[in-house]
Amino acid sequence: MKKSRTPISLTVHGTPEPQARPRYGSGHFFSPKTVWWHKVQFAARLNRPKPALEGPVHLILSFYMPRPKSAPQSIVWHRTRPDIDNLAKAVMDAMTTAGWWLDDGQVAVLEASKQYIAEGEKTSVLITASEI
Repeated sequence: MKKSRTPISLTVHGTPEPQARPRYGSGHFFSPKTVWWHKVQFAARLNRPKPALEGPVHLILSFYMPRPKSAPQSIVWHRTRPDIDNLAKAVMDAMTTAGWWLDDGQVAVLEASKQYIAEGEKTSVLITASEI
């Protein structure tokens, strides 16, 4: 039986953005890449596991979103757009490009949350991945 690797974690600071909708141009469809996507991809490339994860992956994504001035401090969970699945897709796509795994289809367990940042904190995503 193959031994699982130690989980790898990294934090990417910035305001999380969803995966952009596919566009059509120059005779084909493509997914535009946002500044956020490039930031995640750059950080992921610098921190990628070597060798890349080969088996099924357990991925935990914790998104820390900006708090509107109108939102009371007692509200913790972010429950409006952007949708959590689109936030996760942007991060997974950037991590695939950065070489964390061969294909994001390897993600067998995905845990994702989004919450408002606490006072004095910065917007970000905390990424933890491990081979299972």
